[in-house]
Amino acid sequence: MGTTSHGRARNRALVACCAVILPVAAQAQDASAERIDAIERKIRGMQTELQRLKSELGAAKEQARQSRGEAQRVQQELQW
Repeated sequence: MGTTSHGRARNRALVACCAVILPVAAQAQDASAERIDAIERKIRGMQTELQRLKSELGAAKEQARQSRGEAQRVQQELQW
């Protein structure tokens, strides 16, 4: 069974389409990978910032606790 000229033309057209589509698909994947990497970097930065803010909040809470304790002691001293 030989390939007809119509079949060969169809095969060439298919190869030509693949030659155009594959690089475009590869570029789209590269762009998607770059976007994903950028998003992951942003998330890591936000996680770092969140940890810093949590630490600051903990320190502020501790300072507020100490201030309340001191205020209560002063208030008790004034009452005596």
